[in-house]
Amino acid sequence: MSHLKDPAAHLLVTGASGCVGGAVCLAARARGWRVTGLVRAGSEVAWLTEAGVTTLPLELDTPGLSPRVPAGLTHVVHCAARIQAASDADHYQLHVEGLRQLLQGLPPTLTRVVLITSLAPLAGQDRTEALDPVSQPTPRGPLQTLGAAELLLQDWSRATGVATTILRPGLVYGPRERWFLPGLLERLKRGEFRFVGSGEQLLAHTASGNLAHATLLALEHPIAAGRVYHVTDEPALTQRDFIERVAQRAGLPIPRRAVPRRWAELAARDWWWRRSDPAFPNPLQLELRWLGWNLPVSLEQCRHDLGYHPLLSTTAALDAALAWYRERGVL
Repeated sequence: MSHLKDPAAHLLVTGASGCVGGAVCLAARARGWRVTGLVRAGSEVAWLTEAGVTTLPLELDTPGLSPRVPAGLTHVVHCAARIQAASDADHYQLHVEGLRQLLQGLPPTLTRVVLITSLAPLAGQDRTEALDPVSQPTPRGPLQTLGAAELLLQDWSRATGVATTILRPGLVYGPRERWFLPGLLERLKRGEFRFVGSGEQLLAHTASGNLAHATLLALEHPIAAGRVYHVTDEPALTQRDFIERVAQRAGLPIPRRAVPRRWAELAARDWWWRRSDPAFPNPLQLELRWLGWNLPVSLEQCRHDLGYHPLLSTTAALDAALAWYRERGVL
């Protein structure tokens, strides 16, 4: 049943064929939105078409490209992102210049833009107090482009008067997620996974379905204008609880061994030097950043402003993701 109040609303979703963008498209269609999705050329889009999403091929990481977006757009959700690239410049081209090019091509009918970045720039160190949206990312290396994208959007909003909202999810998992869970499942199958440190670090994890729900709330609530929200699942799980739940739901052996964090850092660095494809994400680095550090997160602002509560439990979200992997022979 449709929940959308304005039948003229037209939503553009970038990265529509990916894990996050796809979830946003499906959630938006279920709520009655007219949706156009920007996708990479050659992406599988039949499932989007079946859901009533119009797709347009567009490479936002192509320098100098001026996107031609449909006239009459009223809302945009920018999900397009890159886990890892061959160089920091490639990250910057997509996360910052790609966003700049997109914003320059948007029509005057626009009323709201939601940018989805990540809590990743705030990970990589132990946190004792829960992170709130006031926390600003100050990372080194390619992740600094996410913070730069946030600043770019805020500057653009002040210059144009268009309302914007920024969402920072934790470690995203769900159908069509192609980096973290597939790599983790492979390491679990081979018996190669090791917990980092004690395994009791709080993990900031976000099911793609829950993130899509928060995104629609941010699009539809006026109070979200100009705000930054953190979006994670509840209850928060420790690294050990999350990994054991993945193994149980996947029918794989539960890992028992652990390594000191310093050893995990050295292993990730060694993998990086031995890689054959510089643009392929380092699975050990991904695990270390998200699993190796204590990362408590406060959802108070998101609950207060948007009435947000996760729709999916971690178990239900994992089951949906694992079913998608089984259908494709990954599991």
